[in-house]
Amino acid sequence: MVKAMSFFYLLLVICVPQYLFAESDLKLKNRHAIKKACLNYVEGFYESNGKRIAKGVNEKLVKRIIGEDKKIHTMDRATLIKNAESKTYAKPAISVEIYDIYKNIATVKITSDFIDYVQVGKVNDTWQVINVLWTFK
Repeated sequence: MVKAMSFFYLLLVICVPQYLFAESDLKLKNRHAIKKACLNYVEGFYESNGKRIAKGVNEKLVKRIIGEDKKIHTMDRATLIKNAESKTYAKPAISVEIYDIYKNIATVKITSDFIDYVQVGKVNDTWQVINVLWTFK
């Protein structure tokens, strides 16, 4: 009985830290990939770099703003890229705050000249911006 208990505790000491390390490593990789997708989206915009935006944004992106007219205005990925490439922008300070990650979805706040509340999803093993609700600062 003592040997069985000792063996059980030995397994716990060996296996549990490896499981926790593997889990935290996956979370860290996901956080990094989510932040990268968000930075491709926002920095690509300020760099007028449509290719960079396309790396971070899903082809079915929907970007919305509630306008001064109190109506919802919508933009798709093609329009976002066209707008970004149409002129140059001064790059402001940018922050990316990951609020929550659950399985293959995440919620993120991006602060720049705008406030973007972003929904990110892992599509075909790649984290991509899928939905954005934004406003001017």
